[in-house]
Amino acid sequence: MKTTITILSIILFFSCAVDNKTVISGKKIDKKEVVDSSENSFDNRFYPTIAMQIFANAELYRISGDYAGAILEYQEALNYDTNSVTIYNSIGDAYLNIYKYSNAIDYYEKSLRLNPNQNILKNKLADIHFVIGNVKTSILLWKEIIKEDPDYFDVYYSLINAYLVQKDTLNAKNILSKYQQKSKNDISILNNVVILQKKLGNFDEAIVITEKLIKLTNDNKYYDLLIELLFLDNQEYKIDSVVDDWIRTDSLELTPYYYKINNYIDNGKIDSAKKYLDRIDSRWEERWWISNFQALISIEDNLQDSVDFYYKRAFNFENSPSILYYDYSFWLLENRRYEDGIEVIDLALEKFPDNKNLKYVRALIYSESGELQKAIQLFEMLLSDNNNNSAILHNLALLYEQNAQYEKSNDAYETIISIDKNDAVAYNNYSYSLAERGENLQKALRMSEKTLKIDPNNGVYYDTMAWILFKMGDYSKALKFIDRAIGLENNHNPELFYHKGEILFELNRSEESKKFFKLALEIDPAFSLAKKRLEDINK
Repeated sequence: MKTTITILSIILFFSCAVDNKTVISGKKIDKKEVVDSSENSFDNRFYPTIAMQIFANAELYRISGDYAGAILEYQEALNYDTNSVTIYNSIGDAYLNIYKYSNAIDYYEKSLRLNPNQNILKNKLADIHFVIGNVKTSILLWKEIIKEDPDYFDVYYSLINAYLVQKDTLNAKNILSKYQQKSKNDISILNNVVILQKKLGNFDEAIVITEKLIKLTNDNKYYDLLIELLFLDNQEYKIDSVVDDWIRTDSLELTPYYYKINNYIDNGKIDSAKKYLDRIDSRWEERWWISNFQALISIEDNLQDSVDFYYKRAFNFENSPSILYYDYSFWLLENRRYEDGIEVIDLALEKFPDNKNLKYVRALIYSESGELQKAIQLFEMLLSDNNNNSAILHNLALLYEQNAQYEKSNDAYETIISIDKNDAVAYNNYSYSLAERGENLQKALRMSEKTLKIDPNNGVYYDTMAWILFKMGDYSKALKFIDRAIGLENNHNPELFYHKGEILFELNRSEESKKFFKLALEIDPAFSLAKKRLEDINK
């Protein structure tokens, strides 16, 4: 008997050390071995020797991970002791470990009927009910625990979360108030209170407590949290000073530098961004974004070789995100380095094969480089996964038109308009396309009128109306609209000057029209239509 008790006590002690947590769908539930007399079956009563031996065998199965074998042994032990809460709890734990929640609940409830004063077990039972969706049952159990033990702090957090799941904010706030009163300077409770206040949308309350946590702990994570809360509470103007405080702590954390540099770049303060970037330049191997910021600053400084160097260096990080490749390839597209752009996209798609944004940029590169058929095929493929994507449809409409697939272009515009009846760009481009083709000008006119109602301050839209009127032969009215267009566009658009030149030419004001053809060529010397018209006039 003495030997058996010794072996069993060692096994029980070892089992506590090996596994005191049970996992339910990613959520850990405390499975503390109970050692006080209120929750321990091995208390002052006589315990049958055979039951102890069988229980010891069951524990060996449990420790080895054979929960099914453990359950069989535990149940055999029950044949010799039907009043042991420890056996019932152990069977419940074993079922819990193989995710048989209903069986676990059944044995835990049997244990509670034998000894109702097991708040640890009640909490575990409430957790299970919460996970399987029995939130009301969880709430009843947690309320019962708090009534019996008002200082069981973990339960407050769970109960508030349960109320929030039920959208019962009144009770959630009530319990949170009681929970917060117990916090004082308890870091764990204060941390939970911040999380809950954030969930309730009480950002101002969460900010105050987070500031307190920073003073108590000086933990970097609370600076990060404070910045997030200030952003959520529309207090962005305070973020910069918080970042400064964070940097002054002499922390080795790089995150505050990220906030600082990103803020300066976003606001065009490149010199200030450089100063902070210089402080951490030597640590570039720790974070991909250091190289990314250096690339962005190099873009501002128009240092193309440096842009290439820093982006490629950032790509060497395993965790470099897809946006990095996206931004670089888009920059290459803007600089007409089409082959380099495709090369970057190919590299990115090896890492992110399903990324549609990267495929979208590839289609744009094909489009801009004149490979219309490749661009069309890729955009059509992207559209097959998202039939209502207006951005893709806009690109396809333009490409179909360039490729003389006019019916498909019309269909694409019609689809866009059916999705959004206030898409001014679609109305404008569609009507201009019809005008250029000299087709259905009355429909083009109606769409142009609608465009101007949606956005009456866009010079390009007035130009479209002028061009439709020009195609309809109403040159005097067209002149009024083109003048309005040029006034709004601040003389930067060569096509508008070309259109005014054409209108004046048709009004037999050829000498005056020459001035506008010349203006168009000053802005764009390669504007062939303006050049040809000017040559014709000068003959």
